[in-house]
Amino acid sequence: MFNLSTKARNSTSNAYSNVICGLTTSTFVALSSTGGGDLYYSVGTIDANGAITYGTRTLAKAGASYSRISKLDNTHVLVVYQDYPEIYAMAGTVSGTTITFGTPVLVYSSLQVEDFDVDCQDSTYFTVIYDTADTDILKMTIGSVSGNTVTMSGSITTVSSNNCQRPSIIFLDSSRFIIEYEDDDDNKIYFQTGTVSGTTITLGDDTSTSNTDKVLAYGKSLSKLTATTAICTYRDSSGPTLKAAVLTYSAPTLSVGSFYTVDSVDVDGSSGAAYSVTYIDSTYIYFIYADDTNSKLKAKAGKVAGTAISLSSAQTLLENAADYVDIGIMSSSAIVAIYSNTGGDDDAYCLTDIFPVSASVSTSACSAVTNTTLTGNGTINNVGYASCTVRGFCYKVYDGTDPTTSDSKVYDSGTFSSGAYTKGVTGLTANTQYSFRAYATNSEGTSYGTRVDQYTNGVTNPSYAYADDANYMTCHSVTNGNMKIKLSKDGGSNWSNELTETAVAGEATYEYGDGDTELWGLSWIGSEVNSATNFRLRITFDNDVQSRWTYYGFGFTLGASDIVTGLKVECKAKWDGSVISVNHLKITAYYGTSTIPISAGAVAFATNGRKTGEGAGAGTGLMVYYDGSNWIRPADDSTVAA
Repeated sequence: MFNLSTKARNSTSNAYSNVICGLTTSTFVALSSTGGGDLYYSVGTIDANGAITYGTRTLAKAGASYSRISKLDNTHVLVVYQDYPEIYAMAGTVSGTTITFGTPVLVYSSLQVEDFDVDCQDSTYFTVIYDTADTDILKMTIGSVSGNTVTMSGSITTVSSNNCQRPSIIFLDSSRFIIEYEDDDDNKIYFQTGTVSGTTITLGDDTSTSNTDKVLAYGKSLSKLTATTAICTYRDSSGPTLKAAVLTYSAPTLSVGSFYTVDSVDVDGSSGAAYSVTYIDSTYIYFIYADDTNSKLKAKAGKVAGTAISLSSAQTLLENAADYVDIGIMSSSAIVAIYSNTGGDDDAYCLTDIFPVSASVSTSACSAVTNTTLTGNGTINNVGYASCTVRGFCYKVYDGTDPTTSDSKVYDSGTFSSGAYTKGVTGLTANTQYSFRAYATNSEGTSYGTRVDQYTNGVTNPSYAYADDANYMTCHSVTNGNMKIKLSKDGGSNWSNELTETAVAGEATYEYGDGDTELWGLSWIGSEVNSATNFRLRITFDNDVQSRWTYYGFGFTLGASDIVTGLKVECKAKWDGSVISVNHLKITAYYGTSTIPISAGAVAFATNGRKTGEGAGAGTGLMVYYDGSNWIRPADDSTVAA
């Protein structure tokens, strides 16, 4: 379900509190507290492969312990931390891997604050919620930021006078919020809604879970889905189980959907284990949680439809035994999970390929190519939210666009995990270019790999035949270097005599077709051979029909009285002992001395011109020139006989 980056370690200084905030698609800020009670920050980045790089770990505030962080905008964050027995807020500007913090401002001073949370409703205002240690009364207040200056300008509002713990707050938009908190008086989880206008808070609906024995663990218990919905989590200690539900806010009413079991584990043991939940879009949610029962750190996905939640059966193990968990959302395809391991080290994973949750697929080059068959090669890199039930290849005759499952396809049905796969394709048309794509389907949809174009004869692109001498076109794997050529002008109904050239393994280059011995004895009159004629050239290696290559487009424009007495193919090729490659193909037409187009001064090679001592019709050929009346033999300036 997830692709994991290599774990990145930020600190080995016994971190006992970690929080994270995603700023951009590639930048996040991580906060961690040490056992000595100092708060540190690090600016981290992720690359296209999900690899995490931390900047220098820097002291943010001495004497600080637990902290919360929220994004103001892409370069500004708001941090709330505890400096026993009080909590403070400070704003910071991020530049590269450095944060410049303004002066901390006291949020609450009367009594010790036990648990707290913060969320920014926009780039100016933020809201802090906290419970006091003497009576555990739950309160909230609003602050504002200008540059790095924080002002606590709002009045303090009491949310609940009961024995409250571990509050969590999220804003659905710039004015509406939802609070989740634990009420120890009746062992229930409560949800409080409200609105803000500037620094004024108006409380709305107050709703509780129906059953008792509900506990909020350390971590973020709320995450926004849409402007009207959120996802909430809590631990049902009677199980113990980690549960989640969808909250729907239609002011002033809050509706709590059915609770679904994320995992039957203890996420709130004595070690300080915790969980966190985040969203990718309005449909998909992700849980990171420490399983105290089995000493594991896990990741799991869920899907929301209305108020219903379906949980993926797959889990991703991040670490053995971890606590103090938080999630930073980077983009629709990556989140970063930060946590402390059993040694107190501050570690992080980047989880990529998490959305879309359909499978991630890639296409490789086709193999075993013949005139009418081949083998498709693909890989399911990531199955996505649910197991793949179909995997295969879609294809069509090349037209420059990508094939889909609406085109021809071959596939297998079943339950498939990640890994490479193949599928044979039959019934193709010989000497035709096709486009192929691997695809895989799960319950969330169909994903495709990139397009691969393939000629059924194995040649990638015949136009490379006219490449320069330095560029060869790989045609086929062979066991020896025999290359054979035939020519036809009628679509292959009548081929010329086969010409054969044998290369030696390791031979760099040879020219094929030099000299009059490679001329074909075809006699086509000019009325049959003209610019509209498509000559068909066939090259085979070792008579292997799987390597056959047919190419069209060689045309000649001749007068009606001209007679073609021969055609020559000039070809360069090389063979390395296993693969033979071809380039530089050229067609040349030869004529008789009485029919060749002439002008004074023209020079030609007369294939039937006779040298001294040669009989009529037995000429082996010689160079001649035209003097305006006759073709002349340069050796003795005599007229060529034929």
